[in-house]
Amino acid sequence: MNFFELTGEQLSRIYTSLERVGEKEVRERLDGVGVGASLSLLREFYREHPQDPFAEHHAAVAAWLVATVGPAVRETTDFELALTRDGIVAPRWVLARPIRLSQHRRCPARPVAWPSAWDRDDMAGWVKLAYQGLLEHLDTLFLEVTSSEISTSAIQWRLVALVDGLLPERSDIGYGQTTATRLTELLRRTKDLSTSMIERSWLAAIDATLVWRRHALTHLSYEPKDGSQRWSFRSCVDPMLSLDELLTMSADLSLAVMDNVADALRSEPERYIRSLISRCEADAY
Repeated sequence: MNFFELTGEQLSRIYTSLERVGEKEVRERLDGVGVGASLSLLREFYREHPQDPFAEHHAAVAAWLVATVGPAVRETTDFELALTRDGIVAPRWVLARPIRLSQHRRCPARPVAWPSAWDRDDMAGWVKLAYQGLLEHLDTLFLEVTSSEISTSAIQWRLVALVDGLLPERSDIGYGQTTATRLTELLRRTKDLSTSMIERSWLAAIDATLVWRRHALTHLSYEPKDGSQRWSFRSCVDPMLSLDELLTMSADLSLAVMDNVADALRSEPERYIRSLISRCEADAY
């Protein structure tokens, strides 16, 4: 099964669980785009085909509804507990599947549906590519290579690439913004939206030194612009960061990716959502 396919049983559970935590909000959101009557038809269709996998547009509608309704209700805990059996989580109210090495079986995770604009070759599209590259690398790690310098360096390079995608350098600032400065700002924004202790522990595990280590690994040495200690290639690989530390950092930036995905899903044009639901209805007839 591809990561964006959900079965009828899973889709039914998503809608049922979402209505339990925000029935009013679900109804208002669907009525707001003029498709309030469609959900009953689709839910009955999913119940009649519990084992059938459904194409991406079915997952996209569910993902859009969760991302738009979720923040109006409460924390995701109750919602996620109802989905546990299917291995689906909702960090930042984004439907996702944790990867094999996810921290506490939650993050990093793959969204079950990506925003439509992210399929285009724009900056958001590069975020998707960078994030998928990170997850694929983590998912293929084997115990005998998790301590290799090349393997752990690749994770750090990918994490810093995500910072460039999530918070690009602004051209209207006189001297630009360093990657380390943008990482700090990205962490601050993500922390403002974090309420759970586990998320805060992830956020506490990453700072500007990640960028300095990455620069040293790439250029053999790096002197931070704040005048702090020079970083050398040798100091970054001996001792090098452990896989557990890098997984925690990856979980942290996964939250930032989820913020970005959720914002983009909420911004989907209403005509696009209506077209998705029309395709889902056509499948049901």
